[in-house]
Amino acid sequence: MIATAKASVAAVIAVLVLLVAYALGSVGHAGATPAAAAPTADATSAGIEVTGVGEVAGTPDVLRLDMSAEVHASSVEVALQKTNAAMTKVIKALKDGGVAGKDLRTAGLSVNPDYSYNGSQPRITGYGASESLTATLRDLNTAGRLVTRAVAAGGAAARVDGMQLDLEGDSNLLVQARKQAFAEAKAKAETYAEAAGRGLGAPTSVSEQVNSTSPQPLQYDTMAAAPTRSAVPVEPGSQTVSVSVQVVWSFA
Repeated sequence: MIATAKASVAAVIAVLVLLVAYALGSVGHAGATPAAAAPTADATSAGIEVTGVGEVAGTPDVLRLDMSAEVHASSVEVALQKTNAAMTKVIKALKDGGVAGKDLRTAGLSVNPDYSYNGSQPRITGYGASESLTATLRDLNTAGRLVTRAVAAGGAAARVDGMQLDLEGDSNLLVQARKQAFAEAKAKAETYAEAAGRGLGAPTSVSEQVNSTSPQPLQYDTMAAAPTRSAVPVEPGSQTVSVSVQVVWSFA
């Protein structure tokens, strides 16, 4: 009995020793920091970024005409009636001269009181009505005569608020300017690649900015031209379409 009891106690002690050793080993492993994986470097491909510019000149092909009819009368109704009548004549003259309906646009209408001042007290003396029109004249050979006819049709109410020559059909010019700009950028990139002792690879990005010269304003004196019925001189001149491109090339 005594031997059996001693054996049981020894077995329990052995189990306890094993449990303590296991617990200490677990704690040691839990506190250990695993080895960090070596970072993988991102592979970046070097390249060449250059700018190229292409410019192509073209002849303006349309005339933008801004006209208005303005009448002052004792009442709003009369002012509007006379303004509408004058503008109707202007529009008819433009259409008879070959301007399409899609190239005519009513740009605005306004009615305002006219005042006279007696000291600091304003007094309404009548009303002024104004109607504005924007027209695109596509035949520059007849545009000058057509403007004069429109002014004459509107009579004393007619006003020319502005005329501008513009380049509307510039799509082909843009293609040419883009090709020039890209060719210039490529020539620069090839020079840099050669200087660096490298070959030129494929372009990886292209961005552009398109610029064109502003429409050319023309002067027109309504009061001086209407009595003489002389045609407005229209000289198209030229306008420039410019394209700037930024291109990035990789090394071969």
